[in-house]
Order: sequence, then structure tokens, then C-alpha cells
Amino acid sequence: MATHEKKTKDRNKEIFDSRSSHYAEDINDSVAFSGLKADFFTRVKAEYFRDHLTEKFGGTTKLNVLDLGCGIGIFEGLFENDFDAITGIDVSELSIETAKANQKHACFHLYEGSQIPFEDDHFDVVFTICVMHHVPPENWEKFVAEAHRVLKPGGVFAVFEHNPYNPLTLKVVNDCILDEDAVLLKPKKLNQVIKTAFSKPTRTEFIIAIPPLNKFFKFFDRLLKRLPFGAQYAVYVEK
Repeated sequence: MATHEKKTKDRNKEIFDSRSSHYAEDINDSVAFSGLKADFFTRVKAEYFRDHLTEKFGGTTKLNVLDLGCGIGIFEGLFENDFDAITGIDVSELSIETAKANQKHACFHLYEGSQIPFEDDHFDVVFTICVMHHVPPENWEKFVAEAHRVLKPGGVFAVFEHNPYNPLTLKVVNDCILDEDAVLLKPKKLNQVIKTAFSKPTRTEFIIAIPPLNKFFKFFDRLLKRLPFGAQYAVYVEK
């Protein structure tokens, strides 16, 4: 492993191990100016992701799903009743311990950040939410290639990331101790990386241009999904 890449991974592990018990507090502090809690933004991403999978598969309950970079298992809690099986993996040992303690319905595994510890064509869905900006840029292609390897043919890979064109997003990233190492991915770059591994068309949607506090605001937020105004964005691709 290249020295720079190893140092970055070690630093990421150190940060997330040390802050695993303060994760919600750290995120809430960084978004406090918005008047909303981190839980709101997390639930929005979960809802939009659930909508996409329902559109693709006609439902979600029979799916075997991998959360790549699961942290303390927040999304496993939100998806408790959605999937037949959900597995989370992360490089932070303390985060995995927290996830195991809090989310008994899911499976969690520590991994070393390079090779996903599952066989080829294993999962129906692989998702990674606000994780890739912690991955060293020189390892982005390997990260996505591993997701492609463990995904079944016809399965869905989804990446949610911060939108570097949104000034409020940049403020959140700059103010969050967990993001001190962050290298934000521009949508064009992320699409290029994904297409290299999948050789398939991608679908990009910008989200939270308008905080979808209810169905009315969600309707208008979805109308803006093709415009690069949202605080975050999602890229979907099928294998």
C-alpha cells in the first residue's frame, strides 16, 4: 500500500474511532445554522433511496443489501423493516462495535478498507452514503470496482455525496471535525469513476435544494433534481 494512502486510511480510522460516541453531536454542530438536526438530512436520504429502489425492484423487502462504510449503523436503523438482509462494513472498529450494540437486526463486519470481505455477485444492492470523500482519491476507482464485484448482475449501486457546488454544504464540511480529511467529489468526476467500473449509464439526482419538510416541499425538491443546486447528490447505476 502506498505510504500516503496508508496514512490517510490510518488517519480516517483514528478520527472515526475517537468520535464514534460523539458522531451525532459532531454532525448536529456542523448543521446547527440550518435550524435542523442531522437526523432530518439522514432521513431524507433514506427516503429518497427507498423510493429509487421501490421504483427499480417494485419493493424492497426481498433485497440483500450492503452498506459500504456504515459507521455506527444509522441507516441500518432507518432500514430495519425494508430489506430481507442488510450488512454494514466499516474501517472503524469502535463504530462497528456501536453499530452491533444498537442494531441487532443487521450484520456488521470490520474491514480493512480495500477488499470487501464477500464473494462476487453477492448483494442485490450496494450503497455508500457520504463515505467516498473520506477515501483517498487515488483509491476511488478501486473502491467502486469492489462494489461492482460484490454486486449481482442487475443490482443497484448508489453513492450519495456532498455537492461541492453548494456553499452551505461547504460550510458544513468545513465546520465538521469528521470531515477534516474530506476531498469532495464533483458530480462529473464521480460519474467518470463509476462508469469506469460499470461501463453502464448512470443516473444523477441532486437533493435537498429545498429542505423537503413535507410532501409539498418534497415535490418541489424533486422537480429540481436535475439541477446542481442541492446540498447533496446521488448517483445510481445498475450492473
